[in-house]
Amino acid sequence: MTTSMTQFLRDSREKILALWREKLKKKQHVPFQGIDENTLFDFFILLSQQKDSSLKKTIDDFILRKGFEDSSWVSIFLNELVVMKRAICQLAFDYFEQSEEVWKNLVSFSERFEKALLIALKRYHGFQNEILAGQKKLFEKANDLLRSEVNFSDIGLFILDRDLRIIYWGSGLEKIYRVQESEVLNKPIIELFPALKEEGVFGRFEQTLRTGESFELQSVSHQSLRMGKRIIDFKISPLREEKGDIIGVNVLLNDVTERQKSEDSLKEYQRFLSNIFDDAAEAIFVLDENDCVKMWNKQAAQMYGYSADEMIGKHISLIVPNDDKSRQEIELINKIVKEKGFVKDWETERITHDGRKLLLRITRTAIRDEKGNYRGSSVIAHDITEQRRLEQQLIHSEKLSAVGQLAAGIAHEVGSPLTAISSLAQLLYERSDDEWNKDKLKIIREQIDRIARIVRELVNFSKPISTDVKEVSVNQVIEEALHIVRYDKRLKHFKIKQDLLPRLPMIRASFDQLLQVLINILLNAGDALDGRNDGEISISTQLVGEKIIIRVIDNGVGIPQKYQDHIFEPFFTTKKPGKGTGLGLWVCYNIVRGFSGEIVVESEENQGTAFHIILPILKDLDEIADE
Repeated sequence: MTTSMTQFLRDSREKILALWREKLKKKQHVPFQGIDENTLFDFFILLSQQKDSSLKKTIDDFILRKGFEDSSWVSIFLNELVVMKRAICQLAFDYFEQSEEVWKNLVSFSERFEKALLIALKRYHGFQNEILAGQKKLFEKANDLLRSEVNFSDIGLFILDRDLRIIYWGSGLEKIYRVQESEVLNKPIIELFPALKEEGVFGRFEQTLRTGESFELQSVSHQSLRMGKRIIDFKISPLREEKGDIIGVNVLLNDVTERQKSEDSLKEYQRFLSNIFDDAAEAIFVLDENDCVKMWNKQAAQMYGYSADEMIGKHISLIVPNDDKSRQEIELINKIVKEKGFVKDWETERITHDGRKLLLRITRTAIRDEKGNYRGSSVIAHDITEQRRLEQQLIHSEKLSAVGQLAAGIAHEVGSPLTAISSLAQLLYERSDDEWNKDKLKIIREQIDRIARIVRELVNFSKPISTDVKEVSVNQVIEEALHIVRYDKRLKHFKIKQDLLPRLPMIRASFDQLLQVLINILLNAGDALDGRNDGEISISTQLVGEKIIIRVIDNGVGIPQKYQDHIFEPFFTTKKPGKGTGLGLWVCYNIVRGFSGEIVVESEENQGTAFHIILPILKDLDEIADE
């Protein structure tokens, strides 16, 4: 027994002795006059500090020193020790909530103490009959000696003889099984609990009798007589006489049924929460107080590209952009969460495993312990990257629509005065004989023609997309476009590669307008290659699901990043003054949108540009172009 148990006994001396006297009084037993109560108590403390090998010898030595008159005095003395232990067990019940160690040590000592008393009684009473008869007399003369096992509802003790019959049935078992001692004494254990054979417990009883081995069996489920299914922890050990011969089996058991039910319920609840956690449509993860990941659900793994194994224990900075702004933002979020408890619908950028940037809307909530101390946070993240892209696309489309209407108005207002100016300039040119005047009038006419050309483009571009649409073969449009531009001075010195997927489904579009789009993009590619000796253009088609993708790629000068969001705006151009009106790509954008398609640009400065034209195939026809 440990120092903490010894200290408990010493601290509780007066309470234990008072309880001991009360129990003796109830049993109408006069305390043994040969030893005062303090000596008896000190002897009990001494016993509690002995190991198995010296426990019996300590009792023998004490009895011999005191010189008891006969064996009946020994029985009385030992019985008082039993009552003393009962008083300690009862008092220890209140102490158990403060120290589980004290309780465990007391249970262990009880088992060793009872064995030693059994042997002492057998020696001093001189029982020489057969084992079973001797055991019956033993329990009668010991005055309820072995009923001193711990009086708790979930712990009990029974003893079996060599025929595996029950010769002792503790009060704890009466509470566990609702079976009285009188109902089971001298009955074979296998008749009362046949299920113990199936669970292998009965075999352990037999093995203990044969070999003297001890066993501990955890969570054995069996059917009881009156309490239904019980789940029991068994501690099985041999009962030996003084010479060491095995005379029976001690079985200490602990009813863990309710504990097991609680554990099973907890596991079920944990599985339930785990299913909710993993099956959630949003990315959910849990951070500790240092912002390291403790939990990571399946959607988080899909969103960020990191598995749970890769993220558990890692710092959140792994998915945060590596810049000062993002680091400062994390510090701010942490501060708000710790002070206010949460942040809700916070829009922020994060980085995936493959380096993609995500725009997320997150809700982060503080996790606190029972004392209110911050222990981490839970994070729910919703990916709004595509939503924001579509919103920007809508804003861009509305802006282009507004500009188109403005362009139509400007073209109408400019057209009439421009016609008058052009006519007067032509008249003056024809009537003038002065070469200087004619030269200047010629310049005026050229600029008027340029303005007129822009006005005509404005008028054409502001008109609705032609309704003259039909089933069109994309590859045929590409072939026609290449035939037209092949000998253009901007392209004739550069190599044009084709990779057209054969037998593509048809699309619904205007052949001429799609042709206009491709010619415009091909000529722009030629302008981007100006001055290069290794210039190359490739055009390809691909079928992805229910969409056809046309790709036009060049290795020209590329488009600076800062301009890429503006190239489809009217009058925006990166060409030198006089080289472009800034209306070509705007037209392409509107034409493709009119066919329910998309046009996307990817470009890197000094590396080249790729235009992706994405068009839906015909869904209601199975006709495939025969190319």
